[in-house]
Amino acid sequence: MNSLIRGLLAATALASVTTIACAQDVSGVIAGLPTELKAQYDGAPQKVLPSAWDNFTPPSKPWKWCHSESYQGNPWRVTVTKELKRLVDGLIADGTVASFEVSDSNNDASQQINQIRAFIDKKCSIITSIPGSATALDDAIDAAAKAGIPFITAAGSVTSPNAINVDSNYARWGYDMMTAIGKAMPDGGSVLLVEGIAGHPIVVQERQGADKALAENSKLKVSRTVNGNWTANVTKTAVLQAIATNPAPIDAVWTTGSESRVVAEAFAEPAALPR
Repeated sequence: MNSLIRGLLAATALASVTTIACAQDVSGVIAGLPTELKAQYDGAPQKVLPSAWDNFTPPSKPWKWCHSESYQGNPWRVTVTKELKRLVDGLIADGTVASFEVSDSNNDASQQINQIRAFIDKKCSIITSIPGSATALDDAIDAAAKAGIPFITAAGSVTSPNAINVDSNYARWGYDMMTAIGKAMPDGGSVLLVEGIAGHPIVVQERQGADKALAENSKLKVSRTVNGNWTANVTKTAVLQAIATNPAPIDAVWTTGSESRVVAEAFAEPAALPR
């Protein structure tokens, strides 16, 4: 998580300078990367483009930092916001930043759009965000860019060319996880898919990777797909319901969140054990 926050901070700094790589052909830059790094762009759903911020000149300090959250309903999201505030407080202390403001749309894309537009009206110097949709926020992000406000995402990329996405290749992650299940079960089996928040960019990308791996392995079958919202109690309830209502055995679980412990607890409960 700390690396995510530091990535946001680094991207904020990079938005104010021109980089040589941004001016080069994108495919050429990726082709020149070491093999291990190049593989991370394989099948990436995020379109890699030259930066729209090459010639950006930041406003005079101190800056007004605004953070647009799409969900604060699980401990990880709350901790991210707290850690970001802690780090920005350090920038406030040295005079780089004047203030820090957070909004939370609670998984309502229309609300997040309105909150972003409110940040624009307040003349924020920068907007960081964990977006709730890959596409719904694009017009608001473009409006921020028109106002000279960089918009930087983490843990969920957007499709606006005016955004700076600090993210991983979640499609590759989803693919690798399902491929590992296939290697562990060479004779095939039934897989329960436990996803996060329905429609979230990460969930969509991870599922794309899983579906690619499933298409390559006809021996693996999906028993059911449930959403745990990346929240422990929601995940456990969803898994217990899937176990109770699924007539066939579940041989493996593919999960996109950090709730592996509660998934294991659900399968260990007496009601989930074979009779």
